[in-house]
Amino acid sequence: MGSDRTLLALLAAAAAGACATTPKPPAPWAEPVLEAEWAPVESSRYGLFERVDALRALGEVGPAVPSAPLDAASLDALLPPEGLAEGATWRPDHRPLFALLERFHPGATPHLHHGSGAVGARAVLLERSSRRTDVLVRVHADFVIGEQVWYTPAQFEGRAVWEGGQLVWFELGLPPRDTNVDANAYDEGFGAVLADIGYCPRMRLAPRAAAGLAGPPSRDEEELAAARLALARAFYRFAAIDWLPLDRAVELARDTGRPLHAVLLFGTLDDESC
Repeated sequence: MGSDRTLLALLAAAAAGACATTPKPPAPWAEPVLEAEWAPVESSRYGLFERVDALRALGEVGPAVPSAPLDAASLDALLPPEGLAEGATWRPDHRPLFALLERFHPGATPHLHHGSGAVGARAVLLERSSRRTDVLVRVHADFVIGEQVWYTPAQFEGRAVWEGGQLVWFELGLPPRDTNVDANAYDEGFGAVLADIGYCPRMRLAPRAAAGLAGPPSRDEEELAAARLALARAFYRFAAIDWLPLDRAVELARDTGRPLHAVLLFGTLDDESC
């Protein structure tokens, strides 16, 4: 009996020692830091980005805050409402997002210079399970960079992911598509505000590479396309229209005897770049 008690005591002591000396695994993204990247506009339709001093300086200066810690709790504003179904959209509080956009330039504002109602942020729920919450977010913003000078990205798209109730990923960036930023500036020679559309290859907030994060969970491209369409429709009523290629629209107009409505653009209709 005595030897049994001694053995049990030794086992208990060994277990306690193991618990004391084995460190807990670090929490993913325990100290969140976001890095900002903002490249100069590489090309534009009318050269306004090169002619206007305030616009040209953006490419020389870069983001106002290149790297800074992220208050993960502030992004709880992006958590979906209770009972929201996957694939559904809602309008989150945009203020924490615009606080982050000020890392590019302090003139970040949700008030678009043209007065459109397509302002602020919308989000769509990609997944909510016992393991994970995954959200896709879209933000429309203006940057007032000088007196009567506005820099307007097409949109910002982002992902926020929580696992076990903890934020494990966040990114927000300008989709790298041609003609993805608009500019407006007052020109004394013309006595009017001139507009231009250009291409910015990179404008992004993301975790620093040293964090070693795995990135957001991969999603099927059809699922992401449907989520992006849902966000576009949340901003623009006309996005609910089933747009058709010209040849198919002509064929359908002939078959139904209905008139053809055509829209000619040199930019993108369902964002703020044109």
